Amino acid sequence: MAICKRPNAYETDIPAQSLVNRNNETRSSDYFYVNGSFFKLRSLQLSYIFPIQIIQRVGLDGLRIYLLGQNLFLIKDTKGKDAFYGPDPEIANFQYPRPTNLTFGLDITF
Repeated sequence: MAICKRPNAYETDIPAQSLVNRNNETRSSDYFYVNGSFFKLRSLQLSYIFPIQIIQRVGLDGLRIYLLGQNLFLIKDTKGKDAFYGPDPEIANFQYPRPTNLTFGLDITF
């Protein structure tokens, strides 16, 4: 005759769902916690201001060229047990993602 051993309640990683706290266990569970760590490059601006000696020859007081990038990339953990596959963590209510924008410009002063 085989003896059936009941599993110990502490041998599982799945929390029991109950509204009654019979054992007075006030411990919180981290079962549904998700690794939400991420690295995001939100805004980057590169610019070059031309030297006064060069721009005064063409009759300008100032000249600047620039490139502005917004929402360039997002790095998040997508491997292992704590993988996060959700959308951008900074977007509330899982709305549409923020688009990547690139702006090029000239700032000319006469």
